[in-house]
Amino acid sequence: MASDHVETARTSKELITKRIRFLLDQFEPRNKEQKLIIQRIKEQIDANNPEWIQTLVANTKTLLFRNKCVFCGSTDDLGPTRLVPKARGGPVQPINLAIVCSQCSTSKGERGAFEWWVREEGHTLSVPLEIQYLATLYVMHKSANTLEMNFSELHKYCDHCKALNACPGELSTLCVEGVIALRVKR
Repeated sequence: MASDHVETARTSKELITKRIRFLLDQFEPRNKEQKLIIQRIKEQIDANNPEWIQTLVANTKTLLFRNKCVFCGSTDDLGPTRLVPKARGGPVQPINLAIVCSQCSTSKGERGAFEWWVREEGHTLSVPLEIQYLATLYVMHKSANTLEMNFSELHKYCDHCKALNACPGELSTLCVEGVIALRVKR
């Protein structure tokens, strides 16, 4: 994941929202419906309207679903997997489910999509996949009341983070995923 707009983030909410807004500018809609949905979400984010996440979640299938592996692009032996795994509290909701091939599913195991695909395999997440992954983390943090947790608060949990071996040393997607896995409550 590039660090575009992330270095200015002070909280999980800011990191996720700024990055998703940046990614929406990079998103290449496949049809007019997608274009309209993306425009609506961008307008909601720009207006600081918290409804943007509901709009994104409600349109997950229309915007983000592809009939190929979200990691390698294979069309063979496809099935669903959680971007944030069950062991880390990943919900069984459409926003957290992605289509993957059996080879990628086996390789990913119980790691988060970012930790496995980016940190360990050295790839980048596609724009739609990164949006979906970050939206999942947003939903999880909202549920746990940790969206406003800043880096100094997050840093207290580093010794317990499940992604410690891949830590970039600054507020990142790994922090946002690692802390939610601990089910930290304020």
